[in-house]
Amino acid sequence: MLFQLKKGQKGRLLARTLPAMVWIAASIGVINLFYFRSVQLEVPGIAQADEHTVASTANGWLNSLPVEPYQEVKQGETLAIIRIYTNPADETRIKADKAAAEAELQRLKAELLAAGEELKADAAQQEFDYSDVHRRLALDVENARLAALEIRTILEPDQVLLKDFELEIRITKNLMSKGAAEEYELQKVQVQYDSLARKIEEHKTYLAQAEQNLKNTEQRLVEFAQNKPIPVVQGIILDPVRKEVLVQERRITDLLVERDTMVITAPFDAVVSSIMRRTGEMVLEGETILTIARKKPHDIIAYVKQNVASLAHENMKVQVIKKTYPPKMVESPVISVGPTILLMPEQLWQNPTIPEWGRPIRIAYNQELGLVPNEVVWIRGL
Repeated sequence: MLFQLKKGQKGRLLARTLPAMVWIAASIGVINLFYFRSVQLEVPGIAQADEHTVASTANGWLNSLPVEPYQEVKQGETLAIIRIYTNPADETRIKADKAAAEAELQRLKAELLAAGEELKADAAQQEFDYSDVHRRLALDVENARLAALEIRTILEPDQVLLKDFELEIRITKNLMSKGAAEEYELQKVQVQYDSLARKIEEHKTYLAQAEQNLKNTEQRLVEFAQNKPIPVVQGIILDPVRKEVLVQERRITDLLVERDTMVITAPFDAVVSSIMRRTGEMVLEGETILTIARKKPHDIIAYVKQNVASLAHENMKVQVIKKTYPPKMVESPVISVGPTILLMPEQLWQNPTIPEWGRPIRIAYNQELGLVPNEVVWIRGL
């Protein structure tokens, strides 16, 4: 009898507690369902595009950078031109070029002097006094032009060498930081650089004076010629000298460009995303000059929270949401799932001061979204 009572009590107790247990289990299930749905509801993602770093493959200086930030470039379009650094041993060749240019200037001076004597003799036969004035003014112009050219013959090749020394200093410092060069090597190059820099500054002053003198003499000739015609014979005699002077001026300029250059072109149609260097700056091998990126993304990288990372798998369908007004939503498959948990990009953190981690998944990009590279989207599991 006692057993039967106890059995009945157990039955009544079970009958009373069973609904409560069912409600508790259901509540736990609902809580878990809402928890996982809230976790899975939306995870951040970022539109990825091919980005290419343009770097120098040799030591030199940036001779030309014909692009601007955010400029569109086509495949094969020039991004940068680098004048490759040549060892200061080439100084011998540059000095030889300078010597040849100086010798040519001396020849032109002698020819100009002879032309002046010829004009002087011819002036005695002229009927008008202004012919002699024309002769003297024209000779003044050519002599002033030669004086400026003579200074440029020294100055411009020296500027080439100065850039070489400047780059050599930078290279030596870089080697010293790696323990591959000694202090005395840097001091040696620095002394050469400082000495040449002072010489260049002096010649820049001389050149400014010579160019101003040339400008003044040309102005005097122009003002005089406005009232009096230039004798024909004077033009016949001086024109050949003038042409040779122009040829020599171009030759001096060529001393600056007779260097090996490297042209870097765009590997694909892209947009310039950033520029790290400017024209005239020194660049070492491997240094980044600029970066370019494709205009359109090729996929989306999303990050799944660690506690549900195991739910992500290849080929699963997800919704990609672009939060515009009105929002855009497309369905795309998961292409691949990352093998490890990684630190998410800072722009995807909910709090910029609290790092977040997640398992990366790669999702196919749908052109209907119209995303731009690095645009943030949200991913919702189906």
